[in-house]
Amino acid sequence: MKSNRLHTFIINKFRNYNWKYLLVSLILCSSSFVYGQSKLILTTGVDKGWTITKKNQPYPTNPLPPNTDWLINKTPDVLNDQWTDKVVLANITLDQIIPVQNVGNKAKPIWIAENLCNYLYDAPSKASTYNFRKTFYLSDCIDIKSAILLFTTDNICRFYINGKQIERSGGLIDFPGSISQCQQICGVYSSVYVENPPAFMFNSQGVNILEIADVKDYLQTGINVIAIENLNTGGCETNYAWVCANMEIQYTGSLITTQIDNLVHQDCSHDGSFEVVPTGGIGPYIFRLGSISQNNGKYKDLSAGDYYVVVEDATGCEEKVAVTVQNWKVLPELVVEDIDISTDCFDTTASITLNPKDKGYDIQYSIDDGPYLDQSLFTDLLPGVHKVIGINEFGCNTKPYEFEIFFDEGKIVKNEVINLCHGEQILLFGKLYDRSQIISDTTEMAGSRCDTIHRIDLRIAELKEKELSFEICPGNTIDLNGTIYAESGNYSQHIIDKFGCDSTIYIRIDEKDEKLCAASGCDFFIPNVFSPNDDGINDVFKADAYYIKVGQLSIFNRWGAMIFDSNGPEFSWDGSVNGQVVMPGAYVYILKGVCVNGIPFLKSGSVTVLR
Repeated sequence: MKSNRLHTFIINKFRNYNWKYLLVSLILCSSSFVYGQSKLILTTGVDKGWTITKKNQPYPTNPLPPNTDWLINKTPDVLNDQWTDKVVLANITLDQIIPVQNVGNKAKPIWIAENLCNYLYDAPSKASTYNFRKTFYLSDCIDIKSAILLFTTDNICRFYINGKQIERSGGLIDFPGSISQCQQICGVYSSVYVENPPAFMFNSQGVNILEIADVKDYLQTGINVIAIENLNTGGCETNYAWVCANMEIQYTGSLITTQIDNLVHQDCSHDGSFEVVPTGGIGPYIFRLGSISQNNGKYKDLSAGDYYVVVEDATGCEEKVAVTVQNWKVLPELVVEDIDISTDCFDTTASITLNPKDKGYDIQYSIDDGPYLDQSLFTDLLPGVHKVIGINEFGCNTKPYEFEIFFDEGKIVKNEVINLCHGEQILLFGKLYDRSQIISDTTEMAGSRCDTIHRIDLRIAELKEKELSFEICPGNTIDLNGTIYAESGNYSQHIIDKFGCDSTIYIRIDEKDEKLCAASGCDFFIPNVFSPNDDGINDVFKADAYYIKVGQLSIFNRWGAMIFDSNGPEFSWDGSVNGQVVMPGAYVYILKGVCVNGIPFLKSGSVTVLR
């Protein structure tokens, strides 16, 4: 079986560059492969082609079926919007440095760079799982002698190659399950217990142990897929699911490498051309483009399009190269970035900014058949029809863009607001006014297309009187417009507003009920320790308050299991579960209720049981 590797060259135009002699080098391997004399190396790291799911996936109780799409899908890109290639180096602890270094070949631990709070599950108590994957190519012109995978992870993982789960040295391991408490998740949830149920048949134990697996029998010629399920057992809102891996493949045989020289795109002055230059393999070489074969890799007089050249050496091994000749003969249409096509009595000029629909072109612009300039912004445009054309360095033109500037022969409007107090009046335009209204007057300007309209919003304040009432507790005060009131009674204030108009405020202050005053703070005491030993001293745990009504008291052990829950009437715990006194230690409580003033409360904390 011959090699059929596909490499694609799409060369974009850069500014101020001589395109006739552009050299593009083909790198045979992906960014995470290093081809030595007899060794292929694949490692984890940034910009090495790894992708990762952006949010937690279904909990992996058992290994996935071999036909699961993401385990075998050979696309080298991000599969869909659930995946991302924005991976970063993981933050590791001191005890993780040595296992990571022992993976070898400068492999780096990676995890997701996204903000996980953007992808929070509706049910944050679910366990989190993150998936990794990468594709890589193996030529059938090599004979694989051995393939060893070294890896370490922060959590338990399953590794797959081409849909099949690999087996580590020492066999597969099971996960007994765990419970984690999250104090807060993305600022939304609090005191959440995340349960990780038991799961089975994992390749990695986590806890920073270096693992090893023989993966030679899992590899195949052509495109391979390595995929990883990583169970994030203690994440809460943070992803601790990182992996660090290094695959070394020993082989014999030779590989063909290629590069593209002198790529020229089609434009208004010449057709496209390029040259395929092979190295490696065993010469002489045969070059095939479609049904035509030749003994050199030079191609010319090409129209814009995609070309696929197959290079075959004397042993029959092949390398397939894809080259794209771009069409610079017809430039893309111009589109408007910003435009002001209306002028009026106040704004007498207009402007427009245009750019090619597809960015990346060096273009000069001409407006109304004027000179070509290095600018796409045109200002001070007068009313009428205008036309803009773009041209590149080879004399290729864009389609003309035509637009029209309009003049609005409206009126010049001058607005004014006048404020008067109640009972006042004013003379405007020869007439006396004493009530609120809109008043307009037009002044015609001789020899001008713009008349002036004076528009006055006359606002006459009404006579203002207002009554206010307050309740205060003993010792409290009320600050109203800078005046302090400390006793009950009837008061009045005379106020002058910013327009000089006056108003009167009538104030009534009453004393508040003593019980409501006492309960307004809703303060109460909860002990942090008690001793259920029947000595009559501090034998039960309960809230000590007069002005609260407790609705529920719940107690949890250190594993997050609820061991006591009461809806009344005493809302106290005697330190026992099913009639047996619990072991000494710390327990978590949650207390819910309502204050006498009607305000609900929720309080949580820890209490220590002593003997």
